[in-house]
Amino acid sequence: MAKTQALGTVLKQGTTVIGHLTSINPGGATKTEIDVTDFDSVAAEFLPGLPDYGEATFNGWFDYSDAGQTILRGDAEDPAATTKSWTIEFTRQAAKVTFDGFVKSFVPTAGAPNDAYGFTTTIRRTGAATWAALP
Repeated sequence: MAKTQALGTVLKQGTTVIGHLTSINPGGATKTEIDVTDFDSVAAEFLPGLPDYGEATFNGWFDYSDAGQTILRGDAEDPAATTKSWTIEFTRQAAKVTFDGFVKSFVPTAGAPNDAYGFTTTIRRTGAATWAALP
């Protein structure tokens, strides 16, 4: 597929779209290293560990009435909030990634008098991610 604009990329929790996003960093897998060097080794030896998918971070324009932002805000503030399934649709690439994670933070911002209200949010990914083509 040719290079495409990111316009139209969306984050969903279930079927609810998180509105007014301006940047998406979905995170990605990083494997830990397991040091298995011993006294018989002639150089350092390692095994690959389990991948850690890290955190997904998002920025956008704050909208108190947006249903998706309400989910993010509520989960960030609720100590009993659970892990949920999230989907990022890369619509112009006809691909999506689905992952489980919990909302680690939701921070509204008011930059300067002539700026719009913004927000940043972080979702801690847990478990493996699934990539698929969009229908």
